[in-house]
Amino acid sequence: MGKVALDLIDGGVPAPALIELGAATRRGAVRGEVVATYRSPAHLVPATSLFSVLGDVPSTYGGARASWRAAPRLDVSGDAGVRVIDGDAAEHLVARTTLRLDDRGRGALIAELRRSGGDGWTGARAAARVPVAAAWTLSTELELVIPDDARGRGTIWPWAMTAMTWSRGVWDAAVALEASASSEERGRLDALCRLGRRWELP
Repeated sequence: MGKVALDLIDGGVPAPALIELGAATRRGAVRGEVVATYRSPAHLVPATSLFSVLGDVPSTYGGARASWRAAPRLDVSGDAGVRVIDGDAAEHLVARTTLRLDDRGRGALIAELRRSGGDGWTGARAAARVPVAAAWTLSTELELVIPDDARGRGTIWPWAMTAMTWSRGVWDAAVALEASASSEERGRLDALCRLGRRWELP
């Protein structure tokens, strides 16, 4: 399998945002993957979480992933590999559990542990996505990061967000409140909103 994503927004030469090559196999409820990627997060996704802010540097990654369908609505997965940033290689480890609250996966509870040796931090994430009506979904996330070098900004950096989303037909909207602290800022509070429309090709 392979993926390529290019950033065309700036109007200049297209910048590679993601290049991914991999192979996967499945045996019953267990799926295994070997993957190699180049990722430039600034060209790919907005830095709207502490994990994405700390990892917002171009990097190359090679590793393996295993996922297990432990129950009809419970998935357990783990990633282990090496991430290269500016020529320096370090471990990159992720363990994640997802419990879907319905058969469609519209609601879910997620727990994640992450170690990023190149950036020098260990983190934990908990998230919940709960449908509250036919078109409305409430979600909340909490991330806690323990940096290898606190830089005088405290031993634990927190990030939290609560959001309400609405979706009907080709329209969707969301409002969110985000609070965080990191090596760059002792404290930050943001209010976010989004309105979107989807066009489908015939």
